[in-house]
Amino acid sequence: MNAKKYYLMAALAVCVIALTGCGKDKAEEVKQSTGIDTVAVQTSTITKANFTITKLFTATLEGAEQANVVAKLAERITTLPVTVGIAVKKGQVVATLDKAGASTQYFQAEAAFQNAAKDYERMRALLKEGAIAQQMFDGVQTQYNIAKANFEAVKSMVEITAPITGIVSSLSAKVGDNANPMMPIMVIAQVSSLKAIINVGEADIAHLSTGQKVMLYSDIKPEEQFLATISEISRSADIQSRSFEVKAVFPNTASKWLHPGMFCKVKATLQSKDNIMLVPVAVINMKDDKQFVYVVNNGKAEERTVTTGLTNGEQTEIVSGLQEGDVIITVGSANVQPGSPVRVQK
Repeated sequence: MNAKKYYLMAALAVCVIALTGCGKDKAEEVKQSTGIDTVAVQTSTITKANFTITKLFTATLEGAEQANVVAKLAERITTLPVTVGIAVKKGQVVATLDKAGASTQYFQAEAAFQNAAKDYERMRALLKEGAIAQQMFDGVQTQYNIAKANFEAVKSMVEITAPITGIVSSLSAKVGDNANPMMPIMVIAQVSSLKAIINVGEADIAHLSTGQKVMLYSDIKPEEQFLATISEISRSADIQSRSFEVKAVFPNTASKWLHPGMFCKVKATLQSKDNIMLVPVAVINMKDDKQFVYVVNNGKAEERTVTTGLTNGEQTEIVSGLQEGDVIITVGSANVQPGSPVRVQK
């Protein structure tokens, strides 16, 4: 190979190497400018807002005042002069048991009372005439009072009266049935106002208090809602269900279409905070028992350790680690690492 040809080939090789290097630098520059290696993400800017945690409970309705009518004797029911929906007054006879039943002793007590009443009237007349001493009359009067009390006690067991004024909301017996002292014959309730009975778990009971307002509605007419007031909270939990009984009272509708025994839904506010930072629960990541989120800082993903507070399952309060105005990655955080270049997409 002559010297001229050699130098020509060497010059060509230098040019190729130079051109290759220039192309490589240019490609790297293009790659960085076009973001080929960046991760596409979606973001949200941290703002402050008010936050309320509510929970929906199932409740059973009762009359604001309600009483079970229960027989004291296991005897046959002879009369039942009431029906469901009828209004009754306190002291009104609503059921009668067989007065000739073996356990009633009604007629014996009636006869003893009538004899004692006759003796009382005779002795009172003699006392006015001065024919007997006061001491003798006092003894007769005592026997009369005892016979009267015994008869009234027996009579109250066979003539069952309404313990309160209200509406017969349910009737579980009929004429001819044997009354069961363990089972109510009927339920009488005042329905102008109703009471929602709610069973609340131990995790939520601390966030409820007497006087607190709750919203109530029935699935029959969910558009019609009622504002109820918590009137009573049990001091101890039920042994079996480990729940606390909460009662909330509210006025019934003018048509009184809500009835004792119906189910309803009660929405209660458990916790509330104003002017706090909130993020979606899904953006919270875990690493080494620490919670963190990714924020966008100068076009790159930055890991921020955070402390959380209240949550409703969808949003979580950020107590520390973020500031208002920070831009957090809401979609695509699983594809980034600390320092990864990111490209925000709408």
